[in-house]
Amino acid sequence: MVERGRTSKRSPLAEYRALVARGRLQIRRVNSGNLVINLRNYHTAEFGAHVMVDQLKTDPNIRRMSKQAFDKRYRLWLFNGCRTNDYFYNLRKLNPKANAGGLDLIGTRRVTYWSMIGDTMLKLLDELLQRRTFSQILQSLHAVNPDNPGDDARARATSPTSAAAPDTTEPTMSTPDFASRVQAFADNPSPAAAKALAAEHDDRAFAALVDAMNDFMEGLDAVAYREAVRTVATPAVLAKWMSGDLDARRTAAHALSARFPDHVPFIAQGLRDPDDQVRAICRRSLRSWSSSPGLHDLFLEAVRHDDPRVRLLAAEGLGKLGGPADLPALQAALDAEQDDRTRDRLAWAVERIEDQAADEQG
Repeated sequence: MVERGRTSKRSPLAEYRALVARGRLQIRRVNSGNLVINLRNYHTAEFGAHVMVDQLKTDPNIRRMSKQAFDKRYRLWLFNGCRTNDYFYNLRKLNPKANAGGLDLIGTRRVTYWSMIGDTMLKLLDELLQRRTFSQILQSLHAVNPDNPGDDARARATSPTSAAAPDTTEPTMSTPDFASRVQAFADNPSPAAAKALAAEHDDRAFAALVDAMNDFMEGLDAVAYREAVRTVATPAVLAKWMSGDLDARRTAAHALSARFPDHVPFIAQGLRDPDDQVRAICRRSLRSWSSSPGLHDLFLEAVRHDDPRVRLLAAEGLGKLGGPADLPALQAALDAEQDDRTRDRLAWAVERIEDQAADEQG
């Protein structure tokens, strides 16, 4: 496609589209056995992503996850592919039956390779049979998936104890080159290494720290990773990353929390982002918050948001933070609201504020 595109002065993607449109290029697909989460392309900068999504869209026999019948039992799903975590944000809602017996998800945040698939599956089974913790399983899976291993590579030998040891990265982190230290941390994260990187206040470590925070969301290590991200995520860093490319904005969105007043403007910015995943991440950040004037103003603006889920959270927030001055805006939102759940929450907010005002006057 690159060579043909040069001749026709088109990009490889444009050349591919032109050949398909003229019937000059046909791709034979085999989707049997696949479950389709959705048909959105989250990796639009990659040629292969366009080809795969195009083929799924034109296949009338694809199996949509939202239409599958699941019985009530516990499930652990490993999505073993490149950056599969990008597709997780609405996966549980596509088919609530899949969650009925409990559902744990394991995905990736970087490129993975075909040569490592077998070792990855065997390592997962080994870890489960040995009843490892979720954090230990993630570390072990990470260890058997080196960056750019080559077509004939085999997984690095790691013992169960070394995969779970918290201080295995310390010798590597002693290198004076900061970029090498960040890469060493990304390969084998540890709380001590996260703290050391955060102490540098260098946002080149930001993405690696956020990835570690998202990978280890439970247990004692989770606090250390959250604190490291919080140290690096200053308002200046958040402003820079929230104004960057798509990957940068998604990374920054994961670092936001409505518990911190200085994050509120960036949450508001993220709720208006053109990318639905950035908006979803920022919406989730509103589920836990601490009172602040900026957050009140954000809720007041958000009751007019396009997404009813955002409007619902805003209505709940105003019901707790708002006052009589907010009643006209809440009533106007209630009159215009079409979503039943959001209408109920808006009505609750109006009644709550009116009752509080009546109590204060009485």
